[in-house]
Amino acid sequence: IEAGERLMTSVRDWDEKARDQAVKELLSVKNESWLEEGEIGVTAEQFKKRMKAESITIHENGSFEFWYQDGDLFWGHSIEVRGNFDSGFTDAGFHG
Repeated sequence: IEAGERLMTSVRDWDEKARDQAVKELLSVKNESWLEEGEIGVTAEQFKKRMKAESITIHENGSFEFWYQDGDLFWGHSIEVRGNFDSGFTDAGFHG
């Protein structure tokens, strides 16, 4: 509960950091491997705007994941951004 309260007091800041981490790790993947025929690449801002917040998972050890719908960036896969309070966001990937 304490970890949840800590996240919720500044959830907009955490959300922005999660989106930045997703862009850092997944934008090039999108633009190099996940374009439909005739589709042009997306910018970092377009990428972040297409992400739709879905849920936050908080673990007992203080780690957490922010989950997003991908806005069809990766053809309907979910975007997961992992982190913890000490290091911030450390990893991003997509699933499904």
